[in-house]
Amino acid sequence: MKQVFADWWQALLNLIFPACRCVCCGQEALLSATGLCPNCKKNWEDGAKEYRTCNLCPTFIPVGEDYCINCWEGKKHWFDSAIAVFPYHGVIRDTIHDFKYRGRVKWAKPLGRLMVEAIQKDSRFHHIDMLIPVPLHERRKSQRGYNQSELLAKEIGLGLGLPMSTGILIRVKNTPSQTGLKRKGRQENLTNAFQVLDSCGVQGKNILLIDDIYTTGATVEACSRILKREGARRVLVITFSAGKYY
Repeated sequence: MKQVFADWWQALLNLIFPACRCVCCGQEALLSATGLCPNCKKNWEDGAKEYRTCNLCPTFIPVGEDYCINCWEGKKHWFDSAIAVFPYHGVIRDTIHDFKYRGRVKWAKPLGRLMVEAIQKDSRFHHIDMLIPVPLHERRKSQRGYNQSELLAKEIGLGLGLPMSTGILIRVKNTPSQTGLKRKGRQENLTNAFQVLDSCGVQGKNILLIDDIYTTGATVEACSRILKREGARRVLVITFSAGKYY
């Protein structure tokens, strides 16, 4: 009789709390809203414990420091505030590559949900009017099949109940890949690369700009610059990952 009751109880629990497979390790588990099992989520978080983001940009620095070396030396930014969720190393780097270059769009939900958690914890990001993903050139998007930043923005929009626009900021210059370029090369690569199609749509707005990774910051700086020049009140930036520099 006890076994019958135990089987019945387990069946009821499975119905109410169905076990799903973790998007990271593939094991069956009760998942958080991120789609990660508790172990994988903890492993990701543990890998970032020694770091925090710079007070002025998303670059990761050791806990206890306030600024990365670039900001300490006086680098100015077009964006008003910026954060990243995880430092770009180890499993996070592999996950970004999986998502960005190998067509694994399954990562959009967990990465986007983790970005939502980071936004909700930061009071600087509590008054956002709209989300804008960093755009890809149409040719690049056609080749890849998707814009990873747009997929992240969709998840963030769902999590925060905010509108997303993909038609205001566009990429008009099909630039070569930024991978492997130094800071100056990245900046030159992005000269006149972006255009705002609807100035009225950004004027006076608090805009959250979304990208997958922040390295030198050239891409989000170029986007922030044109959004500000077209009348955006504030430009906030979130990326899932960012480099370490100190």
